Amino acid sequence: WTQAISKCLPALGDGYVVGMQMGETVMSIWDLVLQRVIIPLLLGHPLDPIKRDCSKVLVQAEEFAQQDQALVVRYLWQLMINLSDPSKSIGTILEGEVLDPRVHKSENTLSHRMLYFSEAMLLLMFADYEAAAQRAIERGDYYFKSAPGTATNIGETFHRAISLYAGARQTKKKKFKKAAIKLQKRIVGWQKAGNPNVKHFVLVLDAESAALSNKLEMAKAKYQEAITVASKDGYLHYVALFNERYADYLLQDPLSADEAMKRRCEAIEAYREWGAHAKVEQMMGESS
Repeated sequence: WTQAISKCLPALGDGYVVGMQMGETVMSIWDLVLQRVIIPLLLGHPLDPIKRDCSKVLVQAEEFAQQDQALVVRYLWQLMINLSDPSKSIGTILEGEVLDPRVHKSENTLSHRMLYFSEAMLLLMFADYEAAAQRAIERGDYYFKSAPGTATNIGETFHRAISLYAGARQTKKKKFKKAAIKLQKRIVGWQKAGNPNVKHFVLVLDAESAALSNKLEMAKAKYQEAITVASKDGYLHYVALFNERYADYLLQDPLSADEAMKRRCEAIEAYREWGAHAKVEQMMGESS
């Protein structure tokens, strides 16, 4: 939590190789899943190469009878299919090509926690903000408490926070705003403690807070700074999401219509570069 998440990738690769040589298949396959699927997704790497790696990692997980790891790969792979393939996507419903909807696992497993992560991310990315915010309220810190110290914990907490702010702006429900502020304070605390992975999160949550309070100039400045930081660090998915959220805010001001359209176009381009073609199709449909 005090180093950039990307720095763990070489160590995970080494851990996989050494673990397999020693016959420690359980942790070796987890290392492989983290290195080839989970961390690249968190970092906003292009989706197509990650999906190709999913098929390879899944073969190894199933070959060594590592069912939890295999399910994690299936959940995240289906998440990426939903985002990337308009012909196969059913939006926010996590089932389809690589995931049988009848699959059920106990809530004590890591794979079930990743199911929750994937479903929540779909709601956020497909802009079903009220449903995402309500889910964040209902499930609370379920993921945070059940997977302490994991890299996904940072992203999951942020996804809840921005979903709650978006839901608050959309519905004016005070419970969403209250819960968003609580999570924002947690993420700010991580930054103050030296976590280098949350600067763009802090900035965009400041923007969402300012937008909710109708502080136009502060919101604009924070959105722009958040987009700049996310772009500099290569977070394609967050560049897209932050531009989309900024455009949504600007649309409330008739004088900002041109800037809103510009930001919406930049969001579409970033989603396209990330490989989220089903999301691009959704946004293009909304524009037509």
